Amino acid sequence: LKFDEYNNQFALNRNDTAYRVSAAAPEIHLYSARGDSMVFKNRYTINSTITADKYLQVLAEGKTSFLKFTKKDVEEYSEYGDATKYKRFVDMEQYFFLRNGVFTTTRLSKKDLETLLNDKWDRVSQYLSQNKLSGKDERSFAAAIIYYNSL
Repeated sequence: LKFDEYNNQFALNRNDTAYRVSAAAPEIHLYSARGDSMVFKNRYTINSTITADKYLQVLAEGKTSFLKFTKKDVEEYSEYGDATKYKRFVDMEQYFFLRNGVFTTTRLSKKDLETLLNDKWDRVSQYLSQNKLSGKDERSFAAAIIYYNSL
């Protein structure tokens, strides 16, 4: 099972035949050989681009959820002095908080994390310090949200 970031679809390869997973599947879990997993859900409508049929990775879920939308776009470019047009994939990632049915776009910065979790920031900040988490990357954001939801 693989995730096609360009088309925002899952594909299953079985006996050298590729199958698309229906967007009617509301939740998909991917497991690695190491035992960690990734959860994708497609029930969120955030804006005109991210509608209920688009899959988002769920990094933390609870009273406050932390979601990641990943997409690949095709970009045309040309080399200096060359009239030929080339194409390449460009990665795009967007992060969202979901609290009380309201989506908030966020960046991976400690300041944004503090703003979004301000009502319990003292305890969350202490948790980040004790666990040597920066609050500036995806892993520490998810850990902070999971801890916040447990309070």
